[in-house]
Amino acid sequence: METPGIDLLTTLMSLLVVSSVVAILTRNLIRIPYTVALVLAGLLIGFARLIEDFHLSKELILVLFMPPILFEGALNIDLKTLRHQMSGVLLLAIPGTLLSTYLLGVASHYILGLNMALAFLLGAILSPTDPVSVLALFREQTVDRDLAVVVEGESVFNDGLGVVLYLILLQNIVGSRVGLGEAVQIFTWQVLVGAGSGLGLGYLCHRLLGKIDDHLIEVTVSILLSFGCYIVAERFHASGVMAVVVAGIIIGNYGRVFSMSPGTRLALAHFWEVIAFVINSLLFLLIGIDLDFSSIIGQALDIGMVFVAMTIIRFLIVWSIAALLRVSKRAWMKSWKPVIAWGGLKGSIPIALALGLPLSVPHRQDMVSVIFGVVLLSLLLQGLSFKLLLKKLGLGRSSLDEIRLETMLCRLMEISASMRHLGLECGLGTIPRFVCREKIHELKQERDALEIELNGLVSKSPEVRASYLERLDLNIRRTRLAAIGDGLRRGILKEPVAASRRAELQKEEKENSTVTDNLAGEEDGG
Repeated sequence: METPGIDLLTTLMSLLVVSSVVAILTRNLIRIPYTVALVLAGLLIGFARLIEDFHLSKELILVLFMPPILFEGALNIDLKTLRHQMSGVLLLAIPGTLLSTYLLGVASHYILGLNMALAFLLGAILSPTDPVSVLALFREQTVDRDLAVVVEGESVFNDGLGVVLYLILLQNIVGSRVGLGEAVQIFTWQVLVGAGSGLGLGYLCHRLLGKIDDHLIEVTVSILLSFGCYIVAERFHASGVMAVVVAGIIIGNYGRVFSMSPGTRLALAHFWEVIAFVINSLLFLLIGIDLDFSSIIGQALDIGMVFVAMTIIRFLIVWSIAALLRVSKRAWMKSWKPVIAWGGLKGSIPIALALGLPLSVPHRQDMVSVIFGVVLLSLLLQGLSFKLLLKKLGLGRSSLDEIRLETMLCRLMEISASMRHLGLECGLGTIPRFVCREKIHELKQERDALEIELNGLVSKSPEVRASYLERLDLNIRRTRLAAIGDGLRRGILKEPVAASRRAELQKEEKENSTVTDNLAGEEDGG
């Protein structure tokens, strides 16, 4: 007799096997973005009807999948870089999302023949961006971290705003009519209370993590926070998505630096990396499986026209925001504009919101088909061409000196790890001492020769030296702050001394950031 739920477990394991095979193929044989390959694999599975008992729902995406995905993304947003690019991120996420909803709504009204209420709802559903595959390419191509933060920052914030707009517009259609004043009140409440919930719970967890020195408990606290702040915000009828984003930024920039030991930071990063990989794999596979290809084909012309309108609107908004930033002396590089515009892919949030449309919504099936079709076009056209765009614009190409630097640092890390391993094995008695001394001597000679070569490279290339020293300074500051947190946990330091020293380090960082920003502004002005 089969155990209840064994079919569900088999389906889940099958999906993970498929995702692992796709990952291996995309990293070794087929050079296309992993998420795009997953959608294509899902399409094949759905077309062959290999899996029929596991499908997406609004609740599955927004309640189970979204909190960990958003939390992992927010964990990796550098707050210093985000502050530097905050004006661009907020312009894209707030007025950009509102303007996109309005303009796409107007376009959908004329293209699809929907009334204005339904058209604006469609615009709100298609406004949030989901650049998972774009950010993976950024890491692969070593694209400027400021550009990556703009793209990711917009995504995590406009996801929350898009959901809020969707709820307000949907209530206007299936519930009582919402006036402009009430809509503004609801919008403000959702955003501010959601962000406040994330800030409060994130800070509490940051303080709690400072009292704990056990990586298992600390990682567990991060899981509870990612889902807990979402639940708390939703209980107050606020945006759970905004709460998760803010909480993730707090833990990533304060909890991880001030409250965690190096071992815990490593465990946290590895855990959330695995979680993001598994959930994104399931999500994009299921998007492919759930796509009704026959209905998409039947509305291919409408889908194509909406996609073209959406793309034109996106470019207009990005170019307009770039002009505003140039006036305010926060100009983006020229090559950033097409990357930000073309990198605004559509993904899981529009799918979730489309699936959550009540059956009573007029033209529901047509809207769902159009949304699914636009998401598919976005993932395929934008996802497959994005790497080519980066190459065309000259972004993501490391200089030969930078590649040499990273190669040398990689070799230094290998040598240091080998020396630590030999010392440990020698201490355990598994390697004779004379063999250990010989091998460590050989490794030291290799390290010394490598450091001489590294010194020569850094000395002759000002750009490489500046990049290297900036990364080094950041790591040193984080190590110092982590040491203060460790001293507090072990009772060596008292809170007043630790707080004073933290303030000094943060003041130094702020002064350094001001100097760097002024220099960057002079270069942009030139």
